[in-house]
Amino acid sequence: MDGEKGRLVWVGRRSNVVKRMGGVPTVFPIRVICRGRAMERAMEAVSSDKGLLFLSAATRRRVTGGCRALRNLTLFVVVIALANVAFERAFPRRSHCLLDSKLNHLQQQIDRYDVVFIGSSLVYRGVDPAVFNEELSKRGWQLDSFNFGVPGIQFEEMGLLIERMVAMNPERLKWLVIDLHSLSYLLGSTGWYTKRHVAWHTPSATLNACVRLWGGRKRFATKLNLTRVHLGHLVMKCLNIGRGGQLLDGSPETPTERNRGYESLEMSYRTAVESGGDSAEKQLAERARVLDVYRKFYSEDVSALKTRIQDDSETDGALPGAFDRLLLARQNKRIREAGMMPLYFVMPADPTVFPIGLPARALHRAGDIVLIGDYHDPLNLPELFAPKNRYDRNHMSETGARLLSELLAADFVRTAERHR
Repeated sequence: MDGEKGRLVWVGRRSNVVKRMGGVPTVFPIRVICRGRAMERAMEAVSSDKGLLFLSAATRRRVTGGCRALRNLTLFVVVIALANVAFERAFPRRSHCLLDSKLNHLQQQIDRYDVVFIGSSLVYRGVDPAVFNEELSKRGWQLDSFNFGVPGIQFEEMGLLIERMVAMNPERLKWLVIDLHSLSYLLGSTGWYTKRHVAWHTPSATLNACVRLWGGRKRFATKLNLTRVHLGHLVMKCLNIGRGGQLLDGSPETPTERNRGYESLEMSYRTAVESGGDSAEKQLAERARVLDVYRKFYSEDVSALKTRIQDDSETDGALPGAFDRLLLARQNKRIREAGMMPLYFVMPADPTVFPIGLPARALHRAGDIVLIGDYHDPLNLPELFAPKNRYDRNHMSETGARLLSELLAADFVRTAERHR
C-alpha cells in the first residue's frame, strides 16, 4: 500500500504486522509473496519504514499455536459430527415403545389407510377408527383410518412424525387429521431426558421449541430453565449419549390391527387385570374413582369453561402468535406437497384446559387451517362433558369415544366434500 505514511509489504505466511495509527497498534494479517533472500530484503525494507513494526518470534509462535489448536478443534468437531450421523443412520434411534410400534405398523401397512388421526393421549383414548369407519360407511364413504395418538406429543415431535409418514410415500393416504392441542403443549416437568424426548430434539426442532417457549406466558425463570433442558436434550442427541443400552433392547412390537391404534382406558384396565399388573391396575382404577368422588368440582370446572368460552367468543377469538402460524403454514405446505390434505380438530379435554377452539376458529377464518370441528366446547356439545362419557377428567370413556367418533365422522364428510 503506497501513501504518504509509508509502504506496506506482505512478507510473512500467517504472520502479522502492527501498523501504528494514531498511537493505537492495529494488526493486519499478511501472506507470503517472496521467500529466502528476497524475504530478508523485504523485511529490512519494511523495518526501515517509519510506523511499521513486526511481531516478535515468541508472539508469532503463540499465534501460530492458537491457529493450529483452533484447526484441530474444528476437525475434531467435524469428525465427531460425521461419526454420529453415520451411527444414527446405521442404528436408527428408538424413542418410545408405543410411538415406535405405531411407526413400524404404518411402515408395513400405510397403504391400507386413507385417514390418519394424529395427536396426544386425547386422540389415542378418544377416537375409535372402527366407529369412525362405520359411520363413514353409512354416509357412502368407504375409507379406512388409523389412530396415531401418542401421550404427551408436542408440536415439534409431531412435525418429525409427519416427515416420517411423508417419507413412506403413501399411495392411498389422503387425509391427516390433527388435534390442535399439541400446539399448546410445551415440555413439562416430567419425562426429561427420556429416550423419546431426546429423539425429537433435532437442531431445528429444538430451535422451534425454544422460540415457542419464549413467545409464551411462562415466567422468565421457567423459560430459562426449560431452555437449558431443551439444549441438554439436543446435546444428548447430537453426541448419541445413552445409545449403548438401546442397541441391546428388543424390537418394539407391532400393534394389533383390530384396534387400528386405538386403546381406551377401559381396555388398558382390563389388560392390566388380565396380566396381573397390580400397580397399573390400581393407577387406572384410581383415575376413574377420582372423577366420581370429585364430580361436584368437575361440574363446577365445566361451568367455568362455558363461561370463559362465552366471554372470550365475544372478542371473536385471538389468533395465535406469528411464529406458531408460520410453523403451521410450513407443516401444511409439506403435507400438501406429499399429496395429502391436512385437517384440524380440537379434542375435548380437561375443563380447566385453555379453550384452544377459539384461536382454532380464528385460524380457520384467516385461511391458515381447515377446521373440522371444535369439540372442547361444553356450550354446544355438553354430552361430551357428561361424567358418564368420561373415564377421567381428561379422557373419554368407551361410550364417550364412540359418541365423539360419530360426530367426527359426520363433520369429516361435510368438510371433505367442501374441499374436494
